[in-house]
Amino acid sequence: MEPLVVRIFQMSWDQYATHPWNDLIVQWIIKLIGSLFILCGFLSLTAKKESRIQQRLILLGSGLLFFLAILYFKEKFYQWGELIEYALQFGSPLILVLILRKALSWRQLDLALRLLIVGTFLGHGLYAIGYYPVPGHFLDMTMAFFNLQNEQAMMLLKIAGVLDLVIVAGLLSGLRFYSLASYAALWGSVTALARVVCNVSLEPFIWSQLSSDLVQWLPEVLYRVCHGLGPVALILVWQAHNHQGTLLTLLKEKFSRSNGHQKAYLKPAEN
Repeated sequence: MEPLVVRIFQMSWDQYATHPWNDLIVQWIIKLIGSLFILCGFLSLTAKKESRIQQRLILLGSGLLFFLAILYFKEKFYQWGELIEYALQFGSPLILVLILRKALSWRQLDLALRLLIVGTFLGHGLYAIGYYPVPGHFLDMTMAFFNLQNEQAMMLLKIAGVLDLVIVAGLLSGLRFYSLASYAALWGSVTALARVVCNVSLEPFIWSQLSSDLVQWLPEVLYRVCHGLGPVALILVWQAHNHQGTLLTLLKEKFSRSNGHQKAYLKPAEN
């Protein structure tokens, strides 16, 4: 960025980096982007096919997530595994908008979800098996979550990495392996929850410390939830296609069925 900064601002990189206004502007930009992400999260729950403004904001959020993935990719010296492991994070909002616009056929939706899941699990798998240097936090969380020693944690990571690659091969085959998709949903959820389980301590119970830890680590879980929900969405797509309905119709039927069972359970017996 140095040539660009020198050309635009007519100052050296050192002057730009140490300028008092620079840090203030960067902090405001970070807060603005963070607020947009929060807004996009709520819009994802309320967006309708008629609302183009909501959809465009969600697409903007997806683009910013992709930009963030590019920055992490650059930070890790352009390791492709780092970029593709964010596929579900920046791709899920795009899929949501395309579903709302009914722009995807069943086959296209199936393929899109498969590719996003493949990217995420391939990236994770390459790091876990040691193709890229194993990140220290991978090892630390595995040791803490499963109460293992260093060597045991390394072995478990390699096994998990191989299973990630099995998931990738299964999804790329084009066949419907429900067991693999179910395992992907479970493992994706476990790796997301590990951020809280491994870093938030309840002993000794100090509310101020607990709330501080949750503020720091709960967001780490929230933006990784899609690692578990992505495979769940793929399973629902398969089931909905089998029933020749839409994904939204299937979800409504499942909710209505469970709600009906609950009402029947709560209904008092007639004399």
